[in-house]
Amino acid sequence: ANLWRLTADPRGAAVTVEFAALSHHRKALRPAVAAYAERFRVKQMQALQGALEDHDILGVPPEAALLLMMGLSQIIGIERNLGVTTGHKLTLAFIERAIRGIESD
Repeated sequence: ANLWRLTADPRGAAVTVEFAALSHHRKALRPAVAAYAERFRVKQMQALQGALEDHDILGVPPEAALLLMMGLSQIIGIERNLGVTTGHKLTLAFIERAIRGIESD
């Protein structure tokens, strides 16, 4: 649950998008941004693998679950900034219910 809340925080998603844009425009920064992102991803994977070790969630590997969480949080953040919110509340409620189900096992 904590990893989802960290990943889903719109402020973090916005920072990630900004760093991606910065490294796109300033090629010299790309290796440093990528190296940090890879280190952070390893820490996230370790946390997620520990949380999911006793759960099979539709056969989704932890690596895929992490990327899905990150991608979802980033698109929600981008859409919120644009004023698009259709489906967000329902999707976030679904994820929160799924997390509570996993935590209660």
